[in-house]
Amino acid sequence: MIDSARPRAWTQLGVEPAGAIAGNPGLTWLSITGHGRDEPQGAWAGFGDDAAVAAGASLLAPRHEGRPIFVADALGDPLTGTHAAVAAWASHLSGGGRLVSLALSQVTAHALAFRRADDPAERAAHWSARLAEAGESARPPVARAPDRAARELGADNAAVFELVGA
Repeated sequence: MIDSARPRAWTQLGVEPAGAIAGNPGLTWLSITGHGRDEPQGAWAGFGDDAAVAAGASLLAPRHEGRPIFVADALGDPLTGTHAAVAAWASHLSGGGRLVSLALSQVTAHALAFRRADDPAERAAHWSARLAEAGESARPPVARAPDRAARELGADNAAVFELVGA
């Protein structure tokens, strides 16, 4: 379940994530809000551009440009969408049964605070430490041979159109 409504909207409809998850143990409820689910922020409307301002994006521009500038890109939307996809996939792989809550302003603040190390060894040490904190270790990617040749372009179109009723 993916929602992008303020939590009170679901409450007004009599739907609560905890109840939905209890009734569907493998369900992952992915909640994307502007500023979080907790009050008072949970009642605030939020869009990518105002979430970026709330996260501090407008404070960074003068530091880098020497003057205030208008950032005409709602960076909170694509950043949160990418994080949401990864979080949903991770929840699915671990069996679901949880509420995953992401806020545009919080994801943007996290991204703005990120500092990329210039030294590759420092970057590797940083990510190795983060993995160790999570009880994981880095595993190099392993390529596998394809088990069959790809089908011709368009070979599945009829089946997809039938499935969606087109």
